[in-house]
Amino acid sequence: MADYGTISYRSESDNFMPTRRRRGFGYAKAANDFANLFKAFIGSGYLSMPFGFYQSGYVLGTVCLLCVSGLAVHCCQLIVKCKREAVRMIVFGIDYESDAINDPSFPDEIKEKINRVERNISYGNIGTLAIGRWGSHLVNINVFVSQIGFCVNYFIFIGNQIASLFPFDAKNTSSIIPSTPIDNSYVYLDVTNTTMTSPTSNTSLTTPIVTTTGPLTSPMPSLNPIVYVPTAPSEALLCLMPLPIFLTTSLIRDIRGMGPVSIVANICLISGFLIVVGLILNDLIVLKGIFHSSGLLMFNWATFPVFFGMVTNAFEGIGVVIPIETSMAGNRHRFPAFLYVTMVIVTCILASSGILGYLDYGFHVEQIVLQNLDVDSFLVKLVIVLLIVAVVFTYPLQLFPCIEITERAIFTPGRIFGPPLLPDESDSRKEIDPEDAESLVDSSNSYRKGALHSGSLRRGDERDQLLHSINECTENEGVENPMLAGMAVPIPASVATWKRNIVRALLVCVTLGAGILFFDDFAYFNSFIGAVSSTFLAFILPGLFHLQLLKGRLSYFVIAKDIFLIVFGFVGGIVTIVVVVDLMVDKHT
Repeated sequence: MADYGTISYRSESDNFMPTRRRRGFGYAKAANDFANLFKAFIGSGYLSMPFGFYQSGYVLGTVCLLCVSGLAVHCCQLIVKCKREAVRMIVFGIDYESDAINDPSFPDEIKEKINRVERNISYGNIGTLAIGRWGSHLVNINVFVSQIGFCVNYFIFIGNQIASLFPFDAKNTSSIIPSTPIDNSYVYLDVTNTTMTSPTSNTSLTTPIVTTTGPLTSPMPSLNPIVYVPTAPSEALLCLMPLPIFLTTSLIRDIRGMGPVSIVANICLISGFLIVVGLILNDLIVLKGIFHSSGLLMFNWATFPVFFGMVTNAFEGIGVVIPIETSMAGNRHRFPAFLYVTMVIVTCILASSGILGYLDYGFHVEQIVLQNLDVDSFLVKLVIVLLIVAVVFTYPLQLFPCIEITERAIFTPGRIFGPPLLPDESDSRKEIDPEDAESLVDSSNSYRKGALHSGSLRRGDERDQLLHSINECTENEGVENPMLAGMAVPIPASVATWKRNIVRALLVCVTLGAGILFFDDFAYFNSFIGAVSSTFLAFILPGLFHLQLLKGRLSYFVIAKDIFLIVFGFVGGIVTIVVVVDLMVDKHT
């Protein structure tokens, strides 16, 4: 990958550090940076991959997974390239002719300005520079939706796993079963001595389990079945169980102090994955004769969009590439290598769990593959505990961007619940006179090869104001511009803490309510969120921003490629939304 002008600095004290110690510190920093990147891209999505391959077929699903993974890697690099271009525009101005911003001849104040902008610029700022104010709005809306979606899935996941720990009550009576054929989508059968004419697409843990000694026929009373009635509480009560923990963690103000918690979550997720794959392999080898592998589909175009949404959403870190890359000071040159390794590992995890789970359980596979495992097994219970711990520790990290976006929208000066704007703050929103454009880059004039002239800032008033504000900030040593902080805009001290706490509690309650509503739709909801927001963050916005920021300097091939990414994201997202909504409506009606 080409060098897009990354500048890294080492503190003066590092020069006096012994070589061996400095080298060890560098390895530790690199390991920490890789762990942060890996954690951003891996979640509990692999648990629904077997169901995803059931929706797509194992050949079509594998091809789609590899294509989405490859496109995601490329788009992550596009986002970083757009960041480099945005930094160049902010520091040197739009008409600066050179793409390089790491010229060693730059004076220290220019290097420091570049460093400060690189540390603080956000995905939303890039969007503002590319297409105006709506660029920032699109980024924040889609980040909000995707992060809220992850939090909703955590409620669904924990509720379902707690329910699986409750025993079933066996009742040997036919009076419970109506004398009519039973829709197999609501009945799960023990397949040991039972034949089933159609597969179950989703079995709720609150659905009775029927065991028969003969084939499923009608009328049901002639079978004299044993009915297993679940003893788990209602869906609402199951989702309410983690609520106190989530409410408490949502009040954390400084998320950076949760680094050790993230490490624990990583360990739990990886341990859970290894155990789950081992259990699936054991079932596939030992109990292979039970399952009908001959009925597995290679291609399933009818429900393939469900898989597309799921796998797009499974790469959870696409929306936070900018802050992750920014945090890798001293290791930014390794970002492409770390990204490639991370995506290869995550793709292998998704593919192995998905294909093995589908081969093992076929059309009996559940939306969360843990529900196919023997819950009485100690290892299965251990996996459930590990993954619940991982989700509990990850929830505040996923909710934090939503909290920041919401608080900025309502508590910053001039907003509905924020303090009034001061006169100077109001004036800063006025349109910039093109005749004053020279002041935007007055500290960098000697390094520009083309002077700004009247009307040269042609990308919109909002972008002009952003450039002006950022350049004013970087002219003053030690002054940090809130606009550069992206989502981490400081909330005025005059805003009461209890107001902020209420907003945080309401966000948690929103995710709780959605978790109850979609309790039996873990995979479908996951796919829907992927279609609505992840396609924007992963494909549409990177292609659009790249086209706009480097307009006039791209080859026809690159332009066609960026347009393809935009169309691919739009078409894939719309088709997935239509199919998923149709399937969910049919299922519940």
